[in-house]
Amino acid sequence: MPFNLNFIFEKLRNWLPKAGAEIEAQASELEAKFTDDPASSFPPQDRKPIERKLQDLPPPDSDRSAIQSALEEAIGDWLDDQENANSLVILGSPVDDISALLTSAIETWERREAYAIQLGVSAKRPSDWRSLPEKLRSQLSVKFSEEKRPILVVIPDLSQCFLRCVEGLDGIEYLQNLAAQDRERFWLVGCNDWAWQYLDCVCQTGAYFEQTVSLPPLKEEQLKDWLSPVSDEFEIDFGEDDRDLDSDENWSDRSPNWRSQSELNYFKKLAKVSRGVARVAAQLWLLSLSRVEAESDEVKSSVVSALSQRVKLPDLPDLTQADRHFLYALLLQGNTSLSHLSISLDESESFIRSRIGILRRSDFLHARGDKLHVNPAHFFRIKSNLINNRFLVED
Repeated sequence: MPFNLNFIFEKLRNWLPKAGAEIEAQASELEAKFTDDPASSFPPQDRKPIERKLQDLPPPDSDRSAIQSALEEAIGDWLDDQENANSLVILGSPVDDISALLTSAIETWERREAYAIQLGVSAKRPSDWRSLPEKLRSQLSVKFSEEKRPILVVIPDLSQCFLRCVEGLDGIEYLQNLAAQDRERFWLVGCNDWAWQYLDCVCQTGAYFEQTVSLPPLKEEQLKDWLSPVSDEFEIDFGEDDRDLDSDENWSDRSPNWRSQSELNYFKKLAKVSRGVARVAAQLWLLSLSRVEAESDEVKSSVVSALSQRVKLPDLPDLTQADRHFLYALLLQGNTSLSHLSISLDESESFIRSRIGILRRSDFLHARGDKLHVNPAHFFRIKSNLINNRFLVED
């Protein structure tokens, strides 16, 4: 029988309403730890093709819609009176691909043709990080002299405009001053909330880019819709379809979007434990899969099920202080190369390479080309560990 902590956490939610989402996530995770899981593990060779499909998923529609709505409101206020704020910063989690999200939101925006859109900087920090200020200057100093439409400047990812080292903030200072002086253009900026906290602390960035909007956490139905292309392709089993239950056999939140009560319960837990962060949810969903035996018309078959293993964050092994600094620098600065990490941490590349090897074997790190990023499944435990060790981390 599952271990139930709901009555304890219900009291805590009443005392600390602002912490409700985090308490619910922890409740689900604790319940998972006390629940037996008889399912066999999911073989890594079976997991890989699903993981590749997850990586190729476009940003969630709900995230794009949230950005578009916030942009329309902010840019509308600016057009009404150019004394109003001429910028909007979209804040996401350090494990979000904020650059892809902003780019997708602009590309699918119905009103994009009403604006002259100027891409401020690519989503990739140049190998020669010292060239950042000059690259920004060459891209943004050009104005559309014949353009009659309002100009929208898009900075897809502010974390790629700096490096945490001496002279590494020159690009940020250039952007701040330009945006403050140039009232004829509107600025849309993407940034992860750790980088934003850091930049606001050392450069007072919030005084220049005053309006910020955080991506809202995804709900269970939004997560299901986002993951459904992969789930459908690999025929993930969520339990028996009971949408056609008799009217006297109802279940809470019954909806044609849910095949069964067990499917609804699964995605509710996924939303709680992932705290609505899409990339965290995707990795937890992947980790929850198991291959199980099923019987149909007296024929045994093997199916992939998301119900046989509880949704929970993976355990975090002991971290050294060097590990903490490494992971903090990587999450703060977004997808980062080995050489840039070496500069940021003031360590030799051989030392950084050894730490990368250790952390990759523990599944902390993933790599795409020469860029490294933290496995989103570990994000919340890493965050808690850094907070407990007094790192400057958004909370």
